Order: sequence, then structure tokens, then C-alpha cells
Amino acid sequence: YNLDTKAEADYRMACRQMDAVVSVSESCAAFLREKLPELSDKLTVIPNLLDGDAIKRKADMFNPYTSDGALRHLVSVGRLSPEKHVENAIISAATLVEKGITDFKWYIVGDGVERKKLEQLAANKGVSEYVVFVGNQPNPYPYMRYADLFVHPSYVESQGLVVLEAMTLGVPCVVTRSLGPCEFIEDGVNGVLTEQRVEDLSSKTEVMLCDKTLYDLIKRHTQCPLKFSIHNVINSISELLE
Repeated sequence: YNLDTKAEADYRMACRQMDAVVSVSESCAAFLREKLPELSDKLTVIPNLLDGDAIKRKADMFNPYTSDGALRHLVSVGRLSPEKHVENAIISAATLVEKGITDFKWYIVGDGVERKKLEQLAANKGVSEYVVFVGNQPNPYPYMRYADLFVHPSYVESQGLVVLEAMTLGVPCVVTRSLGPCEFIEDGVNGVLTEQRVEDLSSKTEVMLCDKTLYDLIKRHTQCPLKFSIHNVINSISELLE
């Protein structure tokens, strides 16, 4: 919510002309009610939907890890921009190596303004052989499907669609706390939540790699909640239109 005064005035005027305003999460709706109280009587929550079957079909098209030799694969997917804090993934990789955990590769799927800076950070930390930048991918799902762990360092997520995609594929997730993911991840049950500190992300990632009991527990419970299914979301949209 970083609109300038002119943009905010235009936004408020546009919202007054709308019949309904939809937020993708309860947390964002609460935020909007606070910032724009005039929306309260027309604000509703309908999340972005996931086509789980389509995601699974695309995820099985190929295995990107067959030739790299690593025993375990971690993946982070998203835009390489400041608010996503991908540097925390690189620093966490360096922390793992410092502790003698070297049987992994950490794939970074995505591109953005921070890429050169992040590649340089990986080089400076001595983990270029462990952190692999693959850029934007037309089909990122195999990188998620065949990973052992999905790690999401972003500090800003209205819903956290990419986390839900990983959960749809049954991949255990370590996720930094932000508005969206905190609504569907139960810490220690169907995922692991970390504070917005690199030290916590590093620590929780290490635990998930080393504590097989916890890893297996979370893997058993990792699935996309039903409220994000096509059927439920389309029903909600239909009810709103009616």
C-alpha cells in the first residue's frame, strides 16, 4: 500500500463506483478495511484458484535434476526483486555448507532486477556450485515436483500462489511468514513457517533436511487446501455475481 496521494484519490473514486471489491485473502481484506473503510460493505474474499490436475500434468513432463549428481534438491521460485529476499536463500545455502551439509543443490527459478546482485552474492559466499540460477522457465513445475524441499524467502505475499502450487505437488515447504501463507500453513503440520530473518530461514531449512521424522510428518500433510480448488472458487464467484 504505497500509493501516492493522487493515485490513492483515484483509487478511492474507482472503488466507490464498483459493485464489489474482491481480496485474495482474509488478511489483505482486513488491511483494506483499515486503509479504505468505505469498502467495508462491498469487500469480499475469493482466493486465486489452482488447477491442480493441470499443474500435476505439467510437473511430470521432465525431471530437471537427473544429471546434476546432487543427493537432495531445494528450490525457490519467484521474481528476483528486493521484496522477495532471495538473498536469504543464498545465505542459508552458505550456512548449510559451513555446517558440513553439502549433499544438495539449491535451484533458483525466476528472473528480475536482482539477478546479477544475487549471483555475485553466491560467488562471494563461495556457494556458486550449490546455488543454481535457471532464470524464468515456461514450465517451472518439474523443478518443484522433483525437489525435496521448497523454500520461500519472500516477505510479501497477498496469497502465496507459488507456495500453494508446491503444496499441490506434495513438496514440503519452508515459508517465511507473510499475510497470505499464514492463512493456510499450520506450522509444523503441513509446512514450516519462519520469521522474517535470514537466521530463522537457515535454521528451519537445516531442520527440515536433518530431521527425517518432522520431514515425513509434513510431507504426509502437504496438499493444497480444498478452498483453492476450481470448484470452490468458481462457486464463490458465481454466488457473488448472483
